[in-house]
Amino acid sequence: MGITQDCVKLKCDSQSAIHLAKNQVFFGRSKHIEARYHRIRNWVKSKEIWIEKIHTDDNAAYFLTKIVPAKKFKHCLNLINLVD
Repeated sequence: MGITQDCVKLKCDSQSAIHLAKNQVFFGRSKHIEARYHRIRNWVKSKEIWIEKIHTDDNAAYFLTKIVPAKKFKHCLNLINLVD
């Protein structure tokens, strides 16, 4: 198709997850994470993915993981362009 993509933009509303993905620092609370899940650090380092902070209110995936009121549900649908 002739389409190239430099990197994948990953939007995350967890500041802790962003710091863990960018810094190879082991803390007492993160020592339970298996080594195979640290692959994302290599992708960040090689710039295959770019992680950026997104506010929880603007996170379109929020309704997929939480119980939300109807107003928030409609807002999330608007963010992914399913409803006007």
